[in-house]
Amino acid sequence: MIFKKLSLGTAAFGMKYGILNHKNGMESDEISRILELSQDAGIEKIDTAFNYKNAHKLLSCCLPKNHRFKITTKVSFVSYTDDELILLEKKVLSLIKSLRIDFLEAILLHKTNDIKNKKILNWLIKLKQKGLTKKIGISSYINELSKEICIEGLDQIQVPISCVDKRFLNNSINEEPYLKHFNYISARSIFLQGLLICKKENLPKFLDSNDLREIKKWQNKLRDFDISPQIYCISYLLNRKEISEIIVGISSIKDIKELIKNKDKYKLNLINNIDPPMLSFKLLDPRLWPKK
Repeated sequence: MIFKKLSLGTAAFGMKYGILNHKNGMESDEISRILELSQDAGIEKIDTAFNYKNAHKLLSCCLPKNHRFKITTKVSFVSYTDDELILLEKKVLSLIKSLRIDFLEAILLHKTNDIKNKKILNWLIKLKQKGLTKKIGISSYINELSKEICIEGLDQIQVPISCVDKRFLNNSINEEPYLKHFNYISARSIFLQGLLICKKENLPKFLDSNDLREIKKWQNKLRDFDISPQIYCISYLLNRKEISEIIVGISSIKDIKELIKNKDKYKLNLINNIDPPMLSFKLLDPRLWPKK
């Protein structure tokens, strides 16, 4: 049951993503093995996007025969013209066919501001009415959410939530928590793009002294209790009933094997004795990190 709440994050399939990943995408043989291991372990969901370079193409080639994955993708717009909407719908239809599924589990807007255009919301609703997707929604950052964002008619939101970033669970819109407005909450960036599972010697140099001290203190505590950062981060969110789905980014076979190996260790009550690190707000948004 634990793995039914997890979704495979595929950003690293087609491009370099995260501070621990130094590869510009992955080989198809490795992706095929990751998907096979995931399905055998009971993981049912995949999260991807049109912006993840060739991730869609790799998925289409590498999905197991007669797979049972429920797949969510994200779309982006440039001009909001009718021609663009028609083209994107054709791309969605082509994707569904190539992935060998009857419909997408969800189609999300990759840029929150797109939902401000009423035409885009209507387009999403029509895709759902046509049976091309089960759910529609947005992928967002906390500072992009406001009362001006139209969320009526949306089913799902994907947002950064982690042991160090619980702002979405506390933030409100129209004096009600955001989470009350959505039937389905997806937590992404649960490792803060790899920062939280980074070994001490590999921590980025741009960390200020307070953040560095907090992370090292937390890692030392985890070591005392023989808990890995990965187990802690996933367990922390599994215990939150408000969260419907936890997206776990995978960038190697080693990642998925470790995830599966620790299956019986998640949801440990032991993590209740360990507080997460208290990090600065600027560190919680990777868009603000120094560019390499």
